[in-house]
Amino acid sequence: MPFLIIEKDDKAQYITYEADQDVTSLTQYAKQKLTEEQKCYEIFEQNYQAQKDFDENHQ
Repeated sequence: MPFLIIEKDDKAQYITYEADQDVTSLTQYAKQKLTEEQKCYEIFEQNYQAQKDFDENHQ
């Protein structure tokens, strides 16, 4: 599971959601960011595995 990373540009909006106790908006924001982070994680994992396979086959 990826981490929820609050980007600098989103910090004010995130704090507003928390201050207003706007659970719906905060949940939507978190789901969107976690989806983005999951995609980044999957790409990283694929690249890592590809590099590992390459290294194993070219020694």
